[in-house]
Amino acid sequence: MTPLVVDASVWVAAADASDPFSGRSRAFLEAIANRGLQVALPAHAHVEVACALARRMRDGAAGRNLAARLLQAPAIEVYALDAALLEQAGLRGTNALLRAGDAIYAALTARVSGGLITWDQELVHRADASTPEMWLSENQ
Repeated sequence: MTPLVVDASVWVAAADASDPFSGRSRAFLEAIANRGLQVALPAHAHVEVACALARRMRDGAAGRNLAARLLQAPAIEVYALDAALLEQAGLRGTNALLRAGDAIYAALTARVSGGLITWDQELVHRADASTPEMWLSENQ
């Protein structure tokens, strides 16, 4: 099976028990880990997740530490933000009217011929992404 690109919304929700998507995000991440699936992440994902968690927790060190623990799984492969990926992100992002960070996830998904998983409805509608629940129901 091709790798999954799991955007920051899923990681952040999984780490924050107060997030309404927390339980569903954790269940999804556990399910893909149990299946031994590979996860592809753009290099900026660690920064994005750490910053989002730090803002929620109002604690920079805690956000960095939690992101590091969350994203240390051996099944995760990190992809550099090279010129080709950024150019593809620019094309995909401007064509689909995406935010810059979301365009990078979409471009990486195309590069690895994978599936993009997110809670962001804009990515679901504009970049052919799936929510964790959608992916699980389609891949039982």
